[in-house]
Amino acid sequence: MKKRMLAITAMLLALAALTSCASSGQPQAAASPQISNTADSPKIEASATPQSNSDEPITFTMFSDDPQQKEYGFTGRVARKITEKTGVTLEIEVLNGMDQSQKRSVMIAGGDFPDLLTNVGNDWTDGGALIELDELIEQYAPNIKEKFGDSLKKLRYEQDGKIHFVAGPANKPADIIDANQCLLIQYDVLDKLGYPKLETLDDVSAALKSYLEIVPDLDGKSFTPWGLWLDTWGYNITMNNPALWVNGFLDDSDANVNPETYEVTFFNRTDYFKKYLKWLNVMYNENMIDPNSFIMKNEQMKSLASTGRILAMIDGTWDIGDVEASLRQAGMPERCYARLPIVIEKGVVDRSQVTCESYSWGVGISPNCKDPVRAIKFLDWVASDEGSIMLNWGVEGIHYDTVDGKRALKPEIAEEINKDPDFKWREGYQYIWNQQVGAVKLDDGDYAVPFNPDSVYPNSDDWTRKVMDQFGIKFWGQNFKVDGNPNPFGYTWSLNIPQGSPGQVAASKADQIRHQLVPTIVSAASETEFEAKWQEFINSLLNDSKIEEYEKAMTDLIRTRMELWK
Repeated sequence: MKKRMLAITAMLLALAALTSCASSGQPQAAASPQISNTADSPKIEASATPQSNSDEPITFTMFSDDPQQKEYGFTGRVARKITEKTGVTLEIEVLNGMDQSQKRSVMIAGGDFPDLLTNVGNDWTDGGALIELDELIEQYAPNIKEKFGDSLKKLRYEQDGKIHFVAGPANKPADIIDANQCLLIQYDVLDKLGYPKLETLDDVSAALKSYLEIVPDLDGKSFTPWGLWLDTWGYNITMNNPALWVNGFLDDSDANVNPETYEVTFFNRTDYFKKYLKWLNVMYNENMIDPNSFIMKNEQMKSLASTGRILAMIDGTWDIGDVEASLRQAGMPERCYARLPIVIEKGVVDRSQVTCESYSWGVGISPNCKDPVRAIKFLDWVASDEGSIMLNWGVEGIHYDTVDGKRALKPEIAEEINKDPDFKWREGYQYIWNQQVGAVKLDDGDYAVPFNPDSVYPNSDDWTRKVMDQFGIKFWGQNFKVDGNPNPFGYTWSLNIPQGSPGQVAASKADQIRHQLVPTIVSAASETEFEAKWQEFINSLLNDSKIEEYEKAMTDLIRTRMELWK
């Protein structure tokens, strides 16, 4: 996902990186901790316990490893208020001109890290980019400790048992307001067909065909009935993960895990995956999938979806927020997407929104940070209720009002958020990680975020309310079951196989193979060709990628995590 991705959860937003800039004309803070750069992960020496002067203005540099982040500078109204409250200003660099792995490699090779890194995980830890945070959290971060509680131990890295970044705590089932990744189908499709009951993928394909008989094109341009974008990380988001969900699995990415033994099989070589490819193959041969999907990039998919011409897909709701804002802005709210559960055949139980605790990314402090203590104190403020309110609601009197003891977005702000995909970036809401989403309540008894059970329906556009009325719901999460057997080890995508190890090399090679061969399976012209291409794919995974090395490494990591989480 990034998950991103996610996705965030949707749902999990950006984090920060910090470099302190002490002014020569101002009092200096106590000496910063000494950073030990060894072959192991950088750590704070136990003998160094500086007390930073938290009142002094400070600027921290920050890099965001989030391909969706927009760069407007830390100058919006929310950003300025954060600086007023904390004394912290952020100089932010976002991912530009190269993908995450390239940027990570360049930074690690040069050791040229900003103060903070956000949206990063333990692949950065392996490169020496993130210091240990255990002692800093213990001494200076009461809010982080309180928010995580017993789950703080679940931030530990399997390779060394230490914490290297602070994530957002996982939601409880009742906290889910929007689905994370699921079937997305245009309002107009459902409306024109009288809101048919869609349970299986075959129901969806039949509905799309029926709709195209009624509405064959949009202003003379053809529709893309089923959307895919398979370039780079899109393979997992729109190919691999959907195959998991429609077969009743959780989002374990490339791993199919035996629940009794924790033994892993690479999911793409299972019959479950093959069955999903067969459905896509039929759709492809019926001209329901654009051949360009195999090389389509995320921004190309979004550009196409923003024209209203992708009728349905399985994708992250966090990935289409700006698409839906653009559609509303263009006067096409009927082209926005309903969120629905879908399975491959009757009898399979959808578990796509069952939540597991997993912490694969967050914000970490680099060994180049001149004041790690001030940095962790800033992140602890972010974790506070005050920080959560500001990062989610904005500034009182500007973005929201308090009415009868409850926060309420100003109508014009709610409209901006709905219609302008860049509004939150410009204001400074989304540049810093925060922990709360969904139905979480703060100590004052009010919701942590505006997007909550009481606010979604009244703040939605007329089309969204119309469609929700047909399902008898007030927010999309109500369409899904959320209480079905979470993994005791979290999600496997949050486990990091060390770079250069046999398991990681096998996984990397397998990723190359599936990008190359899976499109040939989906586009096979006959049943015979489909079977031949499938067998070629399986043989290549076993013989060329040595995928069993990945399976062994992931099995070992799951078992190690189970020990760490006891």
